[in-house]
Amino acid sequence: MAGSIRNICSKLLHPRHFSKLPPKQHVFEFTNPCVHQPIILSSRLLNTTAQAPAKKKNKKHFGSKSKDQKLQNEDRPASVDEIVNMEEVNRLFAEVLADFHNELVSKTSIRASQASLSQLSIDIDSGKTIDLQYIAQVSVKPPNLIHINLSSHPQYIASVRKRLQRADLSLNPRVDGTSLFIEIPKVTRDHREKLSKAAKMISDQHKVKVRQVQNSNVKIINKWKDYFSIDDLRKLENKVLELGKLQNRKIDELLKSRQKELLNDQ
Repeated sequence: MAGSIRNICSKLLHPRHFSKLPPKQHVFEFTNPCVHQPIILSSRLLNTTAQAPAKKKNKKHFGSKSKDQKLQNEDRPASVDEIVNMEEVNRLFAEVLADFHNELVSKTSIRASQASLSQLSIDIDSGKTIDLQYIAQVSVKPPNLIHINLSSHPQYIASVRKRLQRADLSLNPRVDGTSLFIEIPKVTRDHREKLSKAAKMISDQHKVKVRQVQNSNVKIINKWKDYFSIDDLRKLENKVLELGKLQNRKIDELLKSRQKELLNDQ
């Protein structure tokens, strides 16, 4: 009996269990009555009380709202037709089309004119731009001379000259004091082709604006997909997309007509 107890004690208190002690820990020494050898125990091992792992507390973020709660707090439309204001959508599309027409006429003029030059954007301080008509007086002197008077803003003479030279109008302004003089050049085939390409670029820019109107309204429609019929929402979305396609067709028609004038008008 004594031999079996001695064997059990030897296994339980074998030195291999305590060979790797953490640094700088207190140790305790006592004599094992079973094997009559001093045993060193770590203070950490003397604590035999089992501790259950601490449970993580669920943190509640007060003030935060789920997506559904936010939608419930908004004014929920009574029907699908009230989600998007189609009158406002038509107004935005009409503005894009009108702006395209105005830019097409002013920026692709075959000959430099008082109106086209007055609307040129000039780079000023801090990266801002302003139309030439707000800082200069533009007039035409027969038969083929344009006078730009910058006496009220002489600090922008260099900026205006630089802008005119890169305006795709084949212009070479001459500086005289606070004025710039431009001789209207003879229109060449090469110049007409450049204007035609410029018109295509303007049309692409306004098609991007049409797409922006489409995407913003489609995003509003999809926000209510959990509250209305998917089929009804899809019909409303298609209505917005079809309006956008109609504007793009109108842009293409205006572009085609303008390019025909630029390339065929001799």
